[in-house]
Amino acid sequence: MPKLAVVAYPDLEADDRAWIESVRTLGDPQARLLPAHVTLAFPTELATTDAARDVSSVANRSQSITFTLRWARAVRDAFGTGGHVFLVPDEGFNQIAALHDHLYLGVFASSKRADIPFIPHITIGANPDFDACENRAREMTPLARLVHGRISKVSLIEITTAAVETIEEFRLL
Repeated sequence: MPKLAVVAYPDLEADDRAWIESVRTLGDPQARLLPAHVTLAFPTELATTDAARDVSSVANRSQSITFTLRWARAVRDAFGTGGHVFLVPDEGFNQIAALHDHLYLGVFASSKRADIPFIPHITIGANPDFDACENRAREMTPLARLVHGRISKVSLIEITTAAVETIEEFRLL
């Protein structure tokens, strides 16, 4: 069975996208695999047809979400040492979290980790030294620029060790 996830590639102004991608290139090991994104359902093994049906159903009931990024935050890695640096939205935080929660009411429910709180974010860095993550987040906060974005669609993706492939995109209302 394939490993599937749901992400949103946010609509951003071109200069904001370029800035985020330039920061990711310096510190996010996933930057070469997929562009800046918000992970809404984390990778798990599922049947593609079932996952697509559920994601479509949630998208058909969900409004698009506007958000604003003002700050960076260091978060410890839930599965090992070190951590990540996230851009976390102020406006839009609750709506993104609600979309995440709705996705976990269907076929993704069995993989939900109740012990790991969901923080809506765009990852911009990772480091095995958590102090380095904290320093990076502190250096960046407040952000040098205010970033406004919109989530207008979500993508069901398949993840392998070599690549990330979009299976299907679903428009939000």
